[in-house]
Amino acid sequence: AWKHKMKLHLISLHPSIWKVVCTGIDVPHDDMELTSEQEQLIHRNAQASNAILSALSPEEFNKVDGLEEAKEIWDTLQLAHEGSPAVREAKIELLEGRLGRFVMDDKETPQEMYDRMMILVNKIKGLGSEDMTNHFVVKRLLRAFGPRNPTLVSMIRERKDFKRLTPSDILGRIVSHEMQEEEAREVRQMVKNAAMIKNQEVALKAKQEEESSCEESED
Repeated sequence: AWKHKMKLHLISLHPSIWKVVCTGIDVPHDDMELTSEQEQLIHRNAQASNAILSALSPEEFNKVDGLEEAKEIWDTLQLAHEGSPAVREAKIELLEGRLGRFVMDDKETPQEMYDRMMILVNKIKGLGSEDMTNHFVVKRLLRAFGPRNPTLVSMIRERKDFKRLTPSDILGRIVSHEMQEEEAREVRQMVKNAAMIKNQEVALKAKQEEESSCEESED
């Protein structure tokens, strides 16, 4: 989460500041005359470093104290939070395994299922995985929701724009469909209740007429 927030913050300052964090800078020797481009790179590096350091807790600041290059600060923090590349890869595989086994609970609402899956997806994205495209997540969502309403899932898959749909699009369609189904159930129940009341009224009227007929016969 801290990576994503800080990345957005640096990009909001200027895309070139984030670029410095990704690529680093070739710092010239002190006795070399700087070109205008080198001066800009040094300035952007200082901006990036200052923004990152300002957002750190005292404990995290101690891990990078003395570092001046933004890329080095970023890489050091990433290693501290996520471990080595091998460790990150192992974490990604573990989380992707959980995502592959993801199922929707019987008592879970679509929103709850969506929130739970997106927490898992964002963890995987945060570790640097590039596999979590919108279409990939959409297919995982539909697979999890499929047992509850296979007809709706088939309808969504058959849409011409299926590959362009986002996870939030899928959630919106599922929620909308369930609301329509609930409304239809309520209407059917209202009609059923009205029919029962009408039948009771007819039966009561018939009984009253029968009783009245019996009284007249006795007279």
